[in-house]
Amino acid sequence: MEPELKPDVLVVGAGAWGTALANVLSRGGCCTYLWDKAEDVISEMSLRRHHPKYCVDIPLEENVHPTLNIHDLKVSLVVLVPPFQSLRNAAEILVEKRVDFMGVVSASKGIEKGSLLLAHEIISSFFADKPFAQVSGPSFAQEVLQGSPTAITVGTKSTALASFLIRYLHAKFFRLYSTQDVVGVEIGGALKNVIAIAAGISDGLKLGSSARSALIVRGMSEISRFGQARGAEKNTFMGLSGFGDLVLTCSDDQSRNRRFGIAIGAMKGSIDSILIEEHLVEGFHTAMALAESGVINFDNFPVIFEVISVLKNRRRPRESLERLLGRDPKREDF
Repeated sequence: MEPELKPDVLVVGAGAWGTALANVLSRGGCCTYLWDKAEDVISEMSLRRHHPKYCVDIPLEENVHPTLNIHDLKVSLVVLVPPFQSLRNAAEILVEKRVDFMGVVSASKGIEKGSLLLAHEIISSFFADKPFAQVSGPSFAQEVLQGSPTAITVGTKSTALASFLIRYLHAKFFRLYSTQDVVGVEIGGALKNVIAIAAGISDGLKLGSSARSALIVRGMSEISRFGQARGAEKNTFMGLSGFGDLVLTCSDDQSRNRRFGIAIGAMKGSIDSILIEEHLVEGFHTAMALAESGVINFDNFPVIFEVISVLKNRRRPRESLERLLGRDPKREDF
C-alpha cells in the first residue's frame, strides 16, 4: 500500500499566529511552506528552526519549510495570516507570484479601513472562484505553539474546504467546530478587539471586575447587533468565535488590545505612543474603520461609540465612563 501523499499548504505571514498555524498544519500531515515579506525573519527561521521573536524555545515542526521563494508555487491551500489591514496586499502578492491553489483561509481579524470590507469580500475580489474560510476563536499563539488545548471555529460555505480543515487542522489539542455563517465568524473576531480595548480601559481606570464583566456582556450585545445587521446569525455570537474569543481577549494580559486599553486608562502616554509600544493593535484599526461606517451611534452602540471617541481624543476615558453610566435604563437584549 502506497503512503498517503501529504497536501502542500502555504501560510502567508510568519508572525506568532502564522507560525503556530504552520506547526498545527504540519502536525496534521501537511507539508507547510511559511512565507513572509520580512526576509530576515524567514532566513532566521530556516537557519535556527524557531521564530526569532516569539516562543524562541519552541522548534518548528519537521514539515514546516520557511521559504523566500513562492513564485509559481502550487499548493492545496493558502492560509493568510498578515495584519488585517495588509490582507489585500497579501492577496495581491499571491497574484503577483502566480501561486496556484485550490482554497484560501483567512486567520486575520478585522474590517478594512476605507472600504469597510470583511475578509471574504476582500479575497473574493481577487479569487472569486476559490472556496473561502475564516478561522477564529479563543486562542493565543503561544499556547497553541505549546500544545495547550484550544478550540476554534471555521466559517465556510464550502463542505470540501471544511472537510479539508477538519482532516488536517483538527487535532487532539486543537479542536475545530464548523459553521456556514462566515460573516458571523468574521464580525465576532473583528469587533471583540474593540470591546477588549474598552475592557482594558476599565481596568486601567481600576473600575473592578464587575465593571469589566458588564462591558463584556454589553459589548457582546453590540457585536451581535452589528453582525445581525450584516446578515450574520445570532447564535454564532454565542459560540467560540463570539463570546469565547471576546472573554479571552478582554480578560487576559496576553491580549495586545486589552493591554492597549489598560495603558490608555492608566494614562501611560499618548495614544500614538502606546500604539508604537504595542506595535500591532488590531482593535484600534477596526475601531477606525467602524468610525467611517456611519452606523456607529451612541444609542445603539454606546460602548463602541465611546471607545472610538476616546481613540480619536474627543473625550477622556472618565468622561466616556460618565456618559455610559448616565444612560437611561433599558431592556436587556442581544
